[in-house]
Amino acid sequence: MSSSQLSSFIYQKVTPYRLLIFFTSLLFLPKALLENPNSGVDPSWKISINMALHQGLSFGKDWVFTYGPLGFLSTRITAYVGIFPLLVYDAFAVGVLIYILRFAFKDLNDLSKCLTIPYLIMMTSHNSEATFQLFMLFLFLIFHNYRTKSLISIGLATILCILIFFIKLNLGIVTSLILFILFSW
Repeated sequence: MSSSQLSSFIYQKVTPYRLLIFFTSLLFLPKALLENPNSGVDPSWKISINMALHQGLSFGKDWVFTYGPLGFLSTRITAYVGIFPLLVYDAFAVGVLIYILRFAFKDLNDLSKCLTIPYLIMMTSHNSEATFQLFMLFLFLIFHNYRTKSLISIGLATILCILIFFIKLNLGIVTSLILFILFSW
């Protein structure tokens, strides 16, 4: 491939919207791939989630906490679970974000308006709580499905609802209720 063909290919494929989607996705990624808990009593609950999962304890019966068996996705501690589940989770979350950004940028149709989206994504992802980020994606997918009746959007919203439920029960109940109301209409 010659340099003129390469520059032509880049010019055709690298659009301002695709660059914006790429950099917005980078903003959405977690600040740290994994966390090491500090010493003391307070951070010990983060390790206890992973230990309960590792020991095969039944959440809700043998071990009760507001975080569920996938709570390690929110705490980002790899003890007893490894880094692979975090990488899969991050890839899935960024994939859902890219799906959402494609629709958001297409609907806005103005690059200057689209520049507010990375700011909103950064503010959403600034909160280290994974369920908060997933809930924002969930809400967009619900509203997108309401407008377009997209099966992909409702499918992704259902997957996010299940993830949220197994990460943190209280928000999982809220998302389940929203999904139930949507299916009841």
